[in-house]
Amino acid sequence: MKAEANTGYSIATDSGRSRDEQDQLFQMRLELEGQKQRLKDIETMGAIIASIMDIDKVMTVVMEMSLRAVSGEVGAIFLEEDGELLTKIAWGMDGALLAELYVAPDNPLIEAYRNSDESFLINSATIAPNSRANVTSMLAVPIRSHEGKSGLVVILNKERGEIFDNSDKETLESLNHFLGVALENSRLLSEALKKQQMEQDLSIAREVQATILPGTALEHPGVDIGVVYASAREVGGDFYEIIPLPDRQFVVILGDVSSKGVGSALVMSACAGIIKSLLRYEPQMSVAELAGRLNDTLSEGIIKDRAMFATIWFGKFDLEVGTLTYCNGGHVPALHYKKTDDSIDELALGGTIVGQFEGLKFKEGQLTVKEGDTVTIVSDGVTESEDRAGKLFGRERTREYVMKHSSDSPQKFCDSLQSSITEFAQGSGEESHDDFTVLQIRVNQLFGKNVSGGGDGL
Repeated sequence: MKAEANTGYSIATDSGRSRDEQDQLFQMRLELEGQKQRLKDIETMGAIIASIMDIDKVMTVVMEMSLRAVSGEVGAIFLEEDGELLTKIAWGMDGALLAELYVAPDNPLIEAYRNSDESFLINSATIAPNSRANVTSMLAVPIRSHEGKSGLVVILNKERGEIFDNSDKETLESLNHFLGVALENSRLLSEALKKQQMEQDLSIAREVQATILPGTALEHPGVDIGVVYASAREVGGDFYEIIPLPDRQFVVILGDVSSKGVGSALVMSACAGIIKSLLRYEPQMSVAELAGRLNDTLSEGIIKDRAMFATIWFGKFDLEVGTLTYCNGGHVPALHYKKTDDSIDELALGGTIVGQFEGLKFKEGQLTVKEGDTVTIVSDGVTESEDRAGKLFGRERTREYVMKHSSDSPQKFCDSLQSSITEFAQGSGEESHDDFTVLQIRVNQLFGKNVSGGGDGL
């Protein structure tokens, strides 16, 4: 047989490809299969991460998967909180090491993270030049969500002394994508749960408030009563009540708890409950003492430590003798319209706010009321209503409105005043709106001999 000529070429196969070409093709197939498997692993990891609702467990799973996927020795997950990167998960490394890592000699990793959205792949002995830790390679990948960066995953030192490559970086970026989605979902879930809890709290507060407030059907023999109440939010801090007493007497209260929302509504409920309880057992208690007792009860622990307070106007009508005894606890003074001489007096005597200073003594005033007189009590949601230019409706305008509408029925007056203020405040900002209460009492009948004279006293 003749020897084959040595042409310098590899022997061709039946397929027409040389052995070198077959080897290259085989190697490409191996790499392709490896990439497919890596993608499959990432997809599986994503499904696992997405199925976990506990964000701490998610981060634990991501940390374990990240180290395994890129063959890293140690790693940590840092999340943004109040402008700082805080350590959430650290496996094999101290989170404080973050401050000692560099992407370049004069470029700390933290600063580079702040200034760039890029991932960092560093294989260098200068990664942690000022640390006792032996760091020779680093992967640092930002955690991204729809709202931007939310943290950073850092993997240090590849196993067996190898170095990280672009494939490792892409794998870690893929895992971080799932982590970013999980963090975003966790935030949205947390907000949804808070909203649900808030709605439940509001529902409870509304029920409590509906139980405490008497509504608009206020009645008492000898007087005509009108009222309008509107809260600035779902529940409010204004409260009012008519409390019948023996011997043709009754107490009227109108108060305003500082702040708005559920907290003020619950304090309002406490105020109304305390007042009713005190009068149930001591119906002859003076309004000055009633203000002092309520103030002490609130100050002892209900609202003192919560930086809240209440302003309350207390009035006790005696329709047998025709008197009104009142005490103003830091509230907008009530207005007494006297039909006989078509004039108005402010009923301001009393004291300061209620609920912050234990042991206060309150003063009270007493005046004569006659048939046709009205007493109008409002919350500061009336006097402090603003127009679009920031001008207040004010006490003087309220006083003029009472005088101008003195012939209206109490309910017509209250409805009319609310409409006027709504029109006045049209175009003003939402933040300027406050709880709004107007209550007016007109004396229609006195049942005994009316006292002569009258006026404020101590």
